[in-house]
Amino acid sequence: MVRVHQGITFLLLYFIAVCAVRGSCLKTVLNEIDGTRKFFEVMEGLDFWQSIEGLDHAVLLVPNDAALEAFPKLFNDYNISDTDTCREKLAKQIAYHVLPGISEINTERLGKQPTLHGSRVLVEIDETDHLMVDASPILDGPYYFDHGSVYVIERFIFSNVWK
Repeated sequence: MVRVHQGITFLLLYFIAVCAVRGSCLKTVLNEIDGTRKFFEVMEGLDFWQSIEGLDHAVLLVPNDAALEAFPKLFNDYNISDTDTCREKLAKQIAYHVLPGISEINTERLGKQPTLHGSRVLVEIDETDHLMVDASPILDGPYYFDHGSVYVIERFIFSNVWK
């Protein structure tokens, strides 16, 4: 009987450890993708990880560093402009890059897809058969994490928060 309890205890501890490691998997995956360091830093600065990790499935659309360098005041200085309003707007923009409820983008997911922001982005195929999201080419991906995938895109997609 003692062996049975020890075996059950071991299994429970093993599953708890696996779950704890998997919970940070998105952070690890994103940190390892070349050319996405700036987006990773914005996610860190906003502590946005929990917003995604709480979802059953999600796709994260990550603008490459060049896309974020086009908006230096917004992304490089966001800690300087650390007002609650600025951080809230930036978090809403990041939420526009999260597609909840799906684990990857493919040709079966064409059309308007809901975002965590509450609006929709258009997933389509261009004339050269490349997948696009709101007219931004998908450059790389998918990179899989425990409950979804990450795609690197060419542009930062703006919602109507700053329009």
